[in-house]
This record gives sequence, structure tokens and C-alpha cells, in this order.
Amino acid sequence: MARIVLNTFGSLGDLHPYVAIALELKHRGHHPVVATHGLYRERVEAVGLEFAPVRPNGEDWDDPAGVIRDAMDAKRGSEVVLKQLVLPYLREGRDDLLAAARGADLIVDHVLAFAAPLVAESLQLPRVSTTLQPLAMFSRHDPPMTPATPWLASLRGLGPAAWGFLWWLARLGTQHYFRELAVLRREMSLPATKRHAMFDGASADLHLVLFSPELAAPQPDWPASAVQTGFPVDDRGGAG
Repeated sequence: MARIVLNTFGSLGDLHPYVAIALELKHRGHHPVVATHGLYRERVEAVGLEFAPVRPNGEDWDDPAGVIRDAMDAKRGSEVVLKQLVLPYLREGRDDLLAAARGADLIVDHVLAFAAPLVAESLQLPRVSTTLQPLAMFSRHDPPMTPATPWLASLRGLGPAAWGFLWWLARLGTQHYFRELAVLRREMSLPATKRHAMFDGASADLHLVLFSPELAAPQPDWPASAVQTGFPVDDRGGAG
């Protein structure tokens, strides 16, 4: 039996896929632990899973409803999520996850769980990374089309080279967001890295692509460790 810590971050849409995986792991005889915001404790424990709080817990946000509304904004949402919901809590989240992962055999992490790779490396644990949506695969062969930037659709026809350049600009423009991660690495006596926390977050061991190929089929620039599983669903046959 393996003790497996699943570290997720965000809304209920970011919680339920990992609950589904945890329930299946438990069914197969393992000991899963769902490590996420404290406000989800009751939901997780109600289905018989172990829970570990990882900050932020929800009440840490000054105006939770307002922050969540801003996070859903088509144009500013991604920046709000990073700058207000995720990055200010890297240190606290790291500390909580370190406590939850001691004695574990494996860490499974969400694309926004930026401290999880540091914790896995520090504790010398294998890590499985995950992606819930096609956009976060950052493919130059199958680039996104979003309502916030409709003009990008016209660039799809330019091919992978143009999109490779656009993703490079995105890397360059967001690298400074993650300076605190470099500080944490030094404090944890981990070697420095030039990998981008968001664009290069896939584990070399296994990266689970948790969406249907109907949304996006595998692409040549997906990580070599990527395995597309489809959607994990935890409420089949229930009240839903």
C-alpha cells in the first residue's frame, strides 16, 4: 500500500478530478491524501478520504467572493489567479505540503501547485504532474483560442514556428512572477534551475492529461511522459 498525496489548488472543478483519482487509489488498496484548501475538508472527508490542509485556506483572502469574481474575468482572470490567489502563499503552502508529504511514497500535483516539485525534490519523492485543460499544455501545434483574445485565432494558421515564438514571449514575460520559488529553492538547499514553473512543470516520470481527446488530441510537443486519461469523474451514479 502506498501513501499518495494529491495536491490541488483552485475551485471545485480543480478538486473533484483529484477526489475521483483518490477514490480509485483507495479502491485499489492505497492510502490517498487530498491536500488542498481548508474550506474543502468536509467535502473530502465526507467521501471517506484523508484530508490535509494546504494554504491558502479560503478565509485568507480579504474578499473571497470578489477575488473569485475577478479570477473568472475573461481578460484578467489568469493574472488574478497567479498574483492574488497562488503566488502570495507559496511559502505557507510549501510548509503545509512538507508536513503532509512526510512519510508519503508519491506526490500528485496540480499545474498551479508550484511548491509541490520543491517538496518532492526535497523529500526525494517521485512526482506525478497533471493538466486539467488543453490551454495548460502550451502546445505550439494546437494553440488555444479564447474569448479574451479572439485575434489569436487568426494566428493559428501561421503554424508551430509562430506559436513557438509567442509561447517564448509568454515565458519571458512571466518568469519574474516566480522569483520567490528561486528563494525557496535556495533556502531548501535545492539546486538552482532555469525551468519555468508553469511552462516546464511536467514531471519526467509521468504527466497525466486529465481531459478528453475530444477537447484536444495528443500533440508532438506534449511532454514525453504525458499519458492522456480522459476526465476523472467522482459522482457517477450519485446525486451529482
